Amino acid sequence: MEENVKEKRNIISSALKGIKLKDAGMKIPKSKNGDLCCGPVSDNGVSYPSLYLNVKQAPDLLGYDVGDKVTLLIEGDITSHSADKTRNMDKETFDVQIKKIGCKK
Repeated sequence: MEENVKEKRNIISSALKGIKLKDAGMKIPKSKNGDLCCGPVSDNGVSYPSLYLNVKQAPDLLGYDVGDKVTLLIEGDITSHSADKTRNMDKETFDVQIKKIGCKK
């Protein structure tokens, strides 16, 4: 049985090596009065998306604390997709319903 688990981990590990992690931050422009125009932003004016999960939804997070770095593997379905491409804006968004999730420290 343990041999089978190692084989599955090797397959998953090699598949994940092909996925390059990209910075998900978005530079938030300042309004005309100099204030940032959107929600929570880091010190350098970059906004990052967040994901709220409880322990029943993601039991692998049990034992982690604020400041810990984790790698999440998420499987889900795209439930909404919209594109707004005008002269002043080029924005495309997706809603993803998370079906499965796992994490690694």
